[in-house]
Amino acid sequence: LVEHLARQVRQVEIDGTRYIAPDEIVARMKIDTAASIWDDAGVWGRRIGTHPQVRDVRITRRLPGTLVVHITEVPPVAFVATATGLVPYDATGRPLPIDPTAVDLDLPLLRARDVAALQLLGAVRQDTPAIFARISAVQRLPRGELSLHVDSLSVLAARDLSAARLSDILPVERDLARRGQRAVELDLR
Repeated sequence: LVEHLARQVRQVEIDGTRYIAPDEIVARMKIDTAASIWDDAGVWGRRIGTHPQVRDVRITRRLPGTLVVHITEVPPVAFVATATGLVPYDATGRPLPIDPTAVDLDLPLLRARDVAALQLLGAVRQDTPAIFARISAVQRLPRGELSLHVDSLSVLAARDLSAARLSDILPVERDLARRGQRAVELDLR
C-alpha cells in the first residue's frame, strides 16, 4: 500500500496555457483515482491532443506524485464576424473554442472568413509580432487585394502579401519619422 501511494498521481500541473482553462486539460486526461505516475503518459497526451486548440502536448513526471503537462496552444490570429458574433480563428481558418469574455483578446478583425488573410496574420504573428500587435483590421477588396489597418496607417497590398513584404512598412515609417513626417496610407502593391 505504501509503495502504491508513492506512485499515485496526486497532482497535475498545467504549463503553457493562456486560452485553455487548466481544468479542461485535466478533465480530458480522465485520470483514474488509482492511476500511477508511471502509467503510459501517451494515453493522457492523446486525450489532451483532441482539444482543437492544442498544437502539442508533452507530459513529464515530478516525484513523488506530480504530472506536469506542457501545452503548446494554437494561437488565435483574428476575430471573424459571423452570424453569431465575433469568433476567434486560427491561421488555418478554423474557429477556436475561446470565450472572449473569459480571456483578454486583442486581435485584428475580419468581416468574413478569409483563409489566405488568416494565414498571413498567422505568419505576421510569428515573424513580426510587433506589426501583428498594430493590426486592427484586414479586409479583402473587390479585386482580391488586401487593405490592412496598422494603427492609423492604411496599407494596400496585393492578394499574395507576405509577412516579409508587410514588414517593409517599418523602414518607410522610420525614414518618414526622421523627416518629421508620418504616412497615412502606404501602397505595397
